[in-house]
Order: sequence, then structure tokens, then C-alpha cells
Amino acid sequence: MVYQDYDWNTTEDASKLKSDPDRNLFTSTEGEEVLYMVNHLMKETGATSKEDGEMIEKLIHDRLPLGKQSQVTAKRWLQEKMELLASEGN
Repeated sequence: MVYQDYDWNTTEDASKLKSDPDRNLFTSTEGEEVLYMVNHLMKETGATSKEDGEMIEKLIHDRLPLGKQSQVTAKRWLQEKMELLASEGN
């Protein structure tokens, strides 16, 4: 992980990190949740490089709007930003 300021001592139900993103709350300061979302998006998009994972993490850490949002909402926002970045790179 690029950033070291995550909380890794979460006591929340870890089962919400074992399936596809859903309506569970996404907390971008929880390391396990960020790692879950990075891994999910990499698998879904077929991304395999360390740089791709770091780019997703940076989007979450630096640009994802703060506030309460579901995993699905965060995923949708990230997908839009990833598509925008990909189109700008071409």
C-alpha cells in the first residue's frame, strides 16, 4: 500500500469484505476496506500491475469524496474516474 495512515484495527464484521460490493458502508480510512476495494476493482478490470493498484488506492485516498457512502457507490465513482483516466491516457 502506498499510504500508511489507515486504521487496521477494525472490529467491524469482516464478512462484508468477502463478496461483491453492496450497500454496506465503505470507510476509506480502514485499510482492510481499501485493500478489498483495490483487489475487487483490479480483478474486475483485469488489471495486474502494481501501478494499477496504486492508482486505485490513490483515487480512494486522495479523491474519493468524503462522507458516508455504500461500497456500491464508491465502486461506481472509482470506475468512472478510472475510465476517465484511461481515456485521457489514450
